[in-house]
Amino acid sequence: RAAVHNLNNGNMTIKSGTIISTRHNGVVNAQANLIIGEQDGTHNVSSPSIQGKNHGLTTDRSISMYDGILKGEYKAIDHQENIVNFEENHTLVTGTEGSFKTLYFEQQ
Repeated sequence: RAAVHNLNNGNMTIKSGTIISTRHNGVVNAQANLIIGEQDGTHNVSSPSIQGKNHGLTTDRSISMYDGILKGEYKAIDHQENIVNFEENHTLVTGTEGSFKTLYFEQQ
């Protein structure tokens, strides 16, 4: 099972910290719109950190990603196209960190 498995409607917010699942996905979000970090004009790449064995994040809902990094051995996120909001003047960056695929934003 995922480290965080949300089945509720509404909004789910992850402001900071580290979420790690060594056996499954880091976060599975089934129903809520997901907000990662805070929209404050800056981007903190290191927090929140969401890491999973397969995917860092699995969701079919919209994502606002203002801070943080996603990591997964198979993929950082299963539906990257669901990231619809992020800090102005920031660009999506994908890469690798050890055996993990990564996804985060950096300022242009």
